[in-house]
Amino acid sequence: MPGDIRDSFKAGALIFAEGEDGDCAYIIEKGRVEISIKRGDERIVLAERGVGEIFGEMAIVDDQPRTASVTAVDDCQCLILSRAQLQARLRSLDPVLRMVFGVVLDRFRDSLSNMRGAGRGADEPQDSADPGGADQGLAEEGLAEKGAADQGVGEDASAPPAPDPSSSVFREVIERIELEQELVQALDDDALKLFLQPLVCANTERVMGFEALARWPHPERGMISPGVFVAMAEEADLMRDLTRWAVRSACRILAQTPASGAGYISVNVTAGDISDPAFFELVREQLELNRVGPERLVLEITESSLIEQPESAVAMMKQFGDLGVMASIDDFGAGYSNFSYLARYPVATVKMDKSLVDNVVTDERQAMLVRGIVMLAKSLGLKTVAEGIEDEAQAQKLRDLGCTLFQGYYFGKPNPIEHWADQDWSEAASAAAPVSLNAEAAG
Repeated sequence: MPGDIRDSFKAGALIFAEGEDGDCAYIIEKGRVEISIKRGDERIVLAERGVGEIFGEMAIVDDQPRTASVTAVDDCQCLILSRAQLQARLRSLDPVLRMVFGVVLDRFRDSLSNMRGAGRGADEPQDSADPGGADQGLAEEGLAEKGAADQGVGEDASAPPAPDPSSSVFREVIERIELEQELVQALDDDALKLFLQPLVCANTERVMGFEALARWPHPERGMISPGVFVAMAEEADLMRDLTRWAVRSACRILAQTPASGAGYISVNVTAGDISDPAFFELVREQLELNRVGPERLVLEITESSLIEQPESAVAMMKQFGDLGVMASIDDFGAGYSNFSYLARYPVATVKMDKSLVDNVVTDERQAMLVRGIVMLAKSLGLKTVAEGIEDEAQAQKLRDLGCTLFQGYYFGKPNPIEHWADQDWSEAASAAAPVSLNAEAAG
């Protein structure tokens, strides 16, 4: 059943058969399984595996059919390890490691092929009456070893023991796999919630717009920290799905609020999103479907992400600009900062990293740096957002330095849309200004 993260098998049940395509691997949580191959009318048992062991992974790793059959010896419960979970990790490997891994697999396959032909001299003819000849047993042994290795059950006496199911490392792996599967299901079921954190005018402290932040209220684990599930989404290649969910949710929220130009929502996106034509079409379709003006949606992309795909990002950001959807550079000033980006990329807003805000009151050099960014941005017709503001002293200092917009716990924590239902969105007639390339400073 789609969405299941575990599967149960009665004793004697065939879990998968030799020659089938593999779409997942399994980790045994209860019971035992038997790995076997069939040669003619004979079934050759290769090995038996129990709790804490994995089987079926090689068909995923090298994208080959199953080379052995697996049958439940006892009633079994297995955690499913999906093809997507394994392949995402393979893709994230360092290129050198991927190359080495590929070479090892190729040599492994070559060795198995040689083993299947072992025992026959190069000049020795095959007995036509006995296609297997005297070496049929050796060939079967080679194929048996191949099947065992392909299913993670090699019979080398020096192989490491199975993981201890009671160990913290094993439990951590199981929990991680479970959580990934549950996140995929939560995205499919629209079970995440979009929280909104206000951005306020620096001079009037009036709410001008919101940043969209994903939250995951898990039915059993409670509220899961975004520091956990967003990082997990990045590692498991789920960021594309998470971003698209956020865009759809933001557009639905905007459709429920007055269309007087009073409020906008900014959504965090990656370089891969911003340079993907399919993402552009999704944004356009969602705006049309929900009858939302494009000026009410802002795409926030980190400066570091722009470095990944600079040329394609520029082209696609211009296309978004033509549509009426503007972009904001996020975390500007964190690590390597290139001021040429402010002129090169069609952005409307520069959001300064929290690290620039933290010591702005006590560190004059930090204050001078902020002033320089603000002046440069203003000369280019861009707005500046100071995020992470925690007290009035920081707010006043940043106000004196000329910042346009403020964001931080001092002005409001992230909350669901219901919390902001009483906000008079129509008051801030200039709230759409942060997404206009040539807008004046708000307030």
